[in-house]
Amino acid sequence: METAVTNWLGVDFGTSNSAAAYFSDGKVVNIELEPGRNMIPTAVFFDFHEREILLGTAANKALIDGLDGRYMRSLKSVLGTSLMSEKRPLLGRRTDFYDIITVFLRQLKSRAEKSTGQTFDHVVSGRPVFFHDGDPQRDQAAQNDLETCYLRAGFSSVKFLFEPVAAAFANAGHAHAGTIGLVVDIGGGTSDFTLFRTAAANCIDVLASNGLRLGGTNFDRQISFDHFMPLLGRGQKLKRRLPDGIIEAPTHIFAELSTWEKIPFQYDPKNLLFAQGLLRDAVEPQTFSRLVKVLEMRLGHDIAFLAEKTKISYKRHATSQDVDLGIIEPDLYAPLSQDGFEQSLARFTPPLAAAIQEILDNAKIPASNIGRVVTVGGSSSMHIVTDAIGHSLPDLANLEIEDGAIFTSVVDGLAIAASQQ
Repeated sequence: METAVTNWLGVDFGTSNSAAAYFSDGKVVNIELEPGRNMIPTAVFFDFHEREILLGTAANKALIDGLDGRYMRSLKSVLGTSLMSEKRPLLGRRTDFYDIITVFLRQLKSRAEKSTGQTFDHVVSGRPVFFHDGDPQRDQAAQNDLETCYLRAGFSSVKFLFEPVAAAFANAGHAHAGTIGLVVDIGGGTSDFTLFRTAAANCIDVLASNGLRLGGTNFDRQISFDHFMPLLGRGQKLKRRLPDGIIEAPTHIFAELSTWEKIPFQYDPKNLLFAQGLLRDAVEPQTFSRLVKVLEMRLGHDIAFLAEKTKISYKRHATSQDVDLGIIEPDLYAPLSQDGFEQSLARFTPPLAAAIQEILDNAKIPASNIGRVVTVGGSSSMHIVTDAIGHSLPDLANLEIEDGAIFTSVVDGLAIAASQQ
């Protein structure tokens, strides 16, 4: 006998990628949102020539193909900030991030309904444990912002579930009842953790959750800032006019040009004038001429994609590499040694380890009681993450770290939760 199909949709609105799923006939059904793809980039491209909005893979392709327009990614990172309500002219109308995120979610809903032939009126959405660290008001504001966008997108009601709790739901049936597990979810913008006890198949008792605003896009940012931005002038010297002397170039423009969600705002004419001033006063002008070109040609996201690609390549091979920056200048390479890569990202291991230790302390669970560790999220297999786990659970060196369904555990769990509404 077939079970009734719920009109609740599970949505993993991620910093880098998004997915949707629902529960039918006793199992999770991952929805095809693009041909052959259940997961799509959380990206939007405003095509100035065709006067249309492209989403997902089409948005990425438009950027790579060099179409004239405005590309935006890491939309989730803007929730709860003042940038949400800043309006900018796009395709002939004043647009803010409420509008942009709503467009993405409305299209996701439409694609899910078209793909399944069903109507989804309600949504269970994932959310990080903390959108913003140590700021409950901003954290609540971020959830309120996201709820507003879901409602504008056409959903009648919205419920939220911590993403690592959803991942625990999805992996509950893989262990004996009574086993205590730790979910380590390293997403694009946050790292989230849940301690849970398995009660029965797809049933868990949540013991504690914790998180911090640190994820894969932070790793991308650090790679770009440390290894690409010096080729654009970071750390270079400027000639002071009054009084005479030499100073180092300000770093803020390089920091923001390395940050996914801030890149679209770097093409303001004031920033270009600032970069041209750096070029004028530079002791060695060549590097700053590259910075001016990046701003004029709007190559910030291209550089960020190279940083992400470098991270993924290193995760797979862990070898030195010369990163081709030919998009900026022919025969321009950023040498990246294995030691250099490790030094750039080693700073993230202590906060990750501290967050894991904090969740153990809050739950009053000794590390020796942990029976399984489930890792999910695109960056969860990186050394800095496994080192953090090993540091926090030093007595469990022989404990197998399980790779959950890296990219679908969260949305699978959200679909399970949606079926229980």
